Amino acid sequence: ECDQSGNDVVDRFAREVVLSLPEGSLVLTRGDLPGNTLRYMHYCQGLRPDLSLVDQEVRNPA
Repeated sequence: ECDQSGNDVVDRFAREVVLSLPEGSLVLTRGDLPGNTLRYMHYCQGLRPDLSLVDQEVRNPA
């Protein structure tokens, strides 16, 4: 069966990562899984607004 609606592994991953960080941490991400899941928790769910997330794969055009 392909029903993954009850699969919460990505949610648990992101929550465990952000909840384990010290207050005011700078988080450097690389790759879709960590980058997208941590951004979703941070910006959409409002989890750990004290963190600063930086995607290392975003290129600076300057």
